[in-house]
Amino acid sequence: MKSVLRKSLRLESAAVLFTLPLSLLSCGQSSEKVTASVRNSPIGDSNRAGSIGGGWDVDKEEWKGECVTGELAYEGKQEASVSFDRSMSEKETASSLGFSLDAKARYGVYEGDMAAAFARSASSNAYSESATYSAVYKFKNARYKDAKLSTVGEKAYAAGPEEFVSACGHKFGTQAQLGARFMVNIKMEFSSEAEKQDFSANIGLKGPAFSVRTKLESAKKSLSKSASVSVRLFQQGGDVSRITTGMGAKVDPNSKTAGNEALALVRCSIDNIDACLQVVDAAISYATDTSEKNKNSFPNQIKFDEETLTGPNGPATLGYIVAPYTDLAVFAPDPITLASLKDSRESLFRAFEKQLSYKNRIESVQAGAVRLSPAQNLKFTAKMGEVQTNISKIVEAGKICYRDFNACAAASAAAQIANNPNYLGAEFDVEPESFAQWCDISRLPVHQLSLKKTVEAMVKVAAVDWNALGEDSCNQANKILSKLETLDLSSNELTTLEPLASLPILKRLNVRQNSLKSLAGIQDLKLLTHLNISSNLLVDWDTVDKIKKLEELVSYGNRFAPNSVPKKPAKLTNFLNDKKSVCEFARAEALRRGLVTQSELEAYESLDLIPEFASLLDTESNLISWSSCTSNFQDIR
Repeated sequence: MKSVLRKSLRLESAAVLFTLPLSLLSCGQSSEKVTASVRNSPIGDSNRAGSIGGGWDVDKEEWKGECVTGELAYEGKQEASVSFDRSMSEKETASSLGFSLDAKARYGVYEGDMAAAFARSASSNAYSESATYSAVYKFKNARYKDAKLSTVGEKAYAAGPEEFVSACGHKFGTQAQLGARFMVNIKMEFSSEAEKQDFSANIGLKGPAFSVRTKLESAKKSLSKSASVSVRLFQQGGDVSRITTGMGAKVDPNSKTAGNEALALVRCSIDNIDACLQVVDAAISYATDTSEKNKNSFPNQIKFDEETLTGPNGPATLGYIVAPYTDLAVFAPDPITLASLKDSRESLFRAFEKQLSYKNRIESVQAGAVRLSPAQNLKFTAKMGEVQTNISKIVEAGKICYRDFNACAAASAAAQIANNPNYLGAEFDVEPESFAQWCDISRLPVHQLSLKKTVEAMVKVAAVDWNALGEDSCNQANKILSKLETLDLSSNELTTLEPLASLPILKRLNVRQNSLKSLAGIQDLKLLTHLNISSNLLVDWDTVDKIKKLEELVSYGNRFAPNSVPKKPAKLTNFLNDKKSVCEFARAEALRRGLVTQSELEAYESLDLIPEFASLLDTESNLISWSSCTSNFQDIR
């Protein structure tokens, strides 16, 4: 026991569970046991770890000298707390790991260790959903019997109130909680808010751990390949090597073990989640199996006796309970907290949380299912640099505010300047700039009914196998389509043309006989000269009016208001908006191509006949036949 809890029982674990009175900035008369958690001076200048008898400075939120001593003893009862029948809230998870009580502790999420990495991964946002489960086994608490001021404490007390607070703080560690903790986090990552909302509404991760396998298997069937799954395991105390070697699946290289802590990570794509399912099943069994035959399970690892306290697989120090010095009849002064200091700290904390959310979103975009264009990659890399700089400045200002009260206001104001600009949600949207990106987006469930149909039609034109579409195939189709000057997407039941915005040199477009109510997507095709939008559901000319180089427009068979016409561009010479204009154009085209003489054309006209071409708007197409303009009219191709 002495090697673990030496004279002052210094903290061997990186996570500190800390019990404080409800009023953080007051020295009460008793050690009210309100369970809360803080990190062990994550950003302060002090290198002191928590300890029984160690002083706690409420104002600076850091450990001070070892001002109390006594005879080591154990009290309380052993107990287990297994929360695998429900998922923990983010607040519960953060609190148990020491990142929720105050701003200074929260900064540790950015700077921190394995516990910090786990707490960060357990958070959800608009693009992810997370579920966390926990098993905690507690030994008796270690405490000092007949506690009194140590030599250090007596000397500081004799020097005066200010000297005592500076050396010993306002409270002291009265008990250390020993035990072991095992936590599991399952996280789904999505590439859009809509995809996350759809998943949460229809499946969701929240609930008992035993239901996770069924939910992930349902997700595999209903979601696109864009979603991903990660499983993180975190253990303090016991044989921590078990979670990086004994879960039956290959763990991520970022998994690590240090002292009596370990963090394991397994990542899976949604269409290949078997490894993650295997780890989830193994983790549930590992956390809950109390049978004697499985000596390596988590409940069977810790034997709470004097022999195992000094062993390599013994319990960790999970936290401390603190009490005011009044419990020892020592009256330290209350901390003086100025309103401006409190406001500065709270302002920094809000700025930190905002920038941290930006960082998480940028990371999600950069690792998302929709590829980034070179320009977008530069954009988000630059934004990440700005956010990283902002976070660093805020954290540095936070350190000053907990170290030098007089300099806090100025440091906070400077960090707020660094906190600008205040990014809007749209700043993090990925607007597609190439067909390859539209190809990625079309694979998301929320777009399958409309966008996917258009992308499939375009892929068919590019002669790429849609069923074999992957990242390389999308790029292959993109290279072919981006070089097209003529595109025929007629008769495909299309409802959107948005992906066509990625075809910069398109000149001729045929989208007749679809179900289009809008032409959004082609308004920026600056080289477009020939357009066939006949036989659709269009009611206005808004998009057509924006196409400046249009020379030929076929528009009959829509729902335009009677006698309505577009704002004709200067070069628009052929405007075919009814059968009469189509028939006249077709006859003139036959004469222009030299397929008939003038006298033959007049004869055909007297018989109400028109030429039918394979493609009337394609000057190279062949004549198929002659048909009646009035009684046997065919759609112009």
